[in-house]
Amino acid sequence: MQAQQFGTVLFAAKHLPDLHGKTVAVIGQGSAGLWFNFALKQRGAAKIIALDLKAYRLAYSKRFGATDTLHNADITTADALRDLNGGNLPDVVIEAAGEAAAIRLAIEIVRENGFILNFGVPRFETMNFPIFDFFWKSLTARSNVGTIQEPNHTSTRQALEWISDGAVPVADMITHTFKFADVLEAYELHRIQDEGAVKIVIDMES
Repeated sequence: MQAQQFGTVLFAAKHLPDLHGKTVAVIGQGSAGLWFNFALKQRGAAKIIALDLKAYRLAYSKRFGATDTLHNADITTADALRDLNGGNLPDVVIEAAGEAAAIRLAIEIVRENGFILNFGVPRFETMNFPIFDFFWKSLTARSNVGTIQEPNHTSTRQALEWISDGAVPVADMITHTFKFADVLEAYELHRIQDEGAVKIVIDMES
């Protein structure tokens, strides 16, 4: 399961612009956001700023490649990013949360003519979209699905290789393990995103 999600991140990262010398912000530091930290580092990003509303998740970010972290609850996020980035907003923003607020935040914090990747699976069908800000910033945005159709499953195979070789500290993000009999409890914990949960594993043999 870890390789499957990691593979989707590696596949999505192939559709980003050239990151060499660039600053990238990653909104959301669940498992997908952590995988993005690693993938962005591999693709040459100069600065990777991890953002999350839950401070405990940021403790994992630098292990996976983030250069900076930002607990963006109760702050003006754009100003805080400028402080971390020499007065500039990020060149690229990865939205890895799937929340409407995160999608709006991505538009707010990316620089003019910047790039946004909407990776988080939306938790809604419609939302209020800040089209005026998007338009006047001349932004480029895309979503990304389709890893399963990639020829030879290249991204998933790469994920398996890196995990097998120990290139990524995959075990570090597993915070909870549940017996199969307690699967509903596990899903509830995932839903409420509490108790320090990052990646939850169901032990199918228990």
